Amino acid sequence: MQEKSLIIWHLTDNKRGHQNQSLGLVNAIKELTPSESYLIDITDLRLIDLITKRFPAGEKLPLPDLLVGAGRKSQLGLLVAKRCFGGATVCLMKPSWPTALFDLCLIPHHDRPNHSKKIFHTIGVLNNLNPVDVTSSPMGIILIGGPSKHYNWDSGEFLTQISNIVCSNQQISWCITDSPRTPSDLTIKLKHHTQLKAFYRPFRTTEDNWLQEYLPRCREIWVSEDSVSMIYEALSTDAEVGLVSVPKRRETRVTKISEDLIASELVMSPNSANRPKKIQLNEAKRAASFLVNDWMKNHV
Repeated sequence: MQEKSLIIWHLTDNKRGHQNQSLGLVNAIKELTPSESYLIDITDLRLIDLITKRFPAGEKLPLPDLLVGAGRKSQLGLLVAKRCFGGATVCLMKPSWPTALFDLCLIPHHDRPNHSKKIFHTIGVLNNLNPVDVTSSPMGIILIGGPSKHYNWDSGEFLTQISNIVCSNQQISWCITDSPRTPSDLTIKLKHHTQLKAFYRPFRTTEDNWLQEYLPRCREIWVSEDSVSMIYEALSTDAEVGLVSVPKRRETRVTKISEDLIASELVMSPNSANRPKKIQLNEAKRAASFLVNDWMKNHV
């Protein structure tokens, strides 16, 4: 007799980073147990929908066993969908709503989550990468973030660092890409820097899945240390990973992430010639294994 498929509602706020997190978990679950997933856009959802018990996007879908979502907006979506159609909610972040409202929260350890039966600690955020062996790959990439509440920015110093990285590794074919937070003065310099032997590809010119397909094929990946999600995505590949230094506004739990990774020799820094220890995270697979083999026995 064929096993009944697990019905997963994958809620999305259409933000690429959030969708990659939840898609990583959904795809990992599918590898472990027969499942059907339905992508549901919740960008138009409002608080009044929770009060009035209204979730029209789910009216023609099979009733969910699991409701999965990442991002602030998806938290509301999880609560509304559960109130209207049932299912167990899986929130992929430290929620701004009370944790008790969700059935399970997958929270990165750097967010210092409490110990609770409703919380599963992850090493960084989940992703949807499929690593490959890159021993002989000629490719490398530099990922640029930008100023944040934890980091300041110095475009001149940053450009000096990445120039040194490229010049000292000329056997690698380098690609540089930026993000919505990258300051315009740096993007202008990258566009017109004729001596930097690297291909500059602005994020605005890339397709939705370009980076997810490009990263796993790189032998070396450098990430500006403000970009926490990208750091953990890089560590989920087979590449050697390095961090480009960015001025800190102050010492915080977020700035401590890069300090701990460098101290553990899991990443390189521009000031060190040491090669990092090779690890390959697969937190989506680890979280999915916990969900399917342990947690769902008592909750789904």
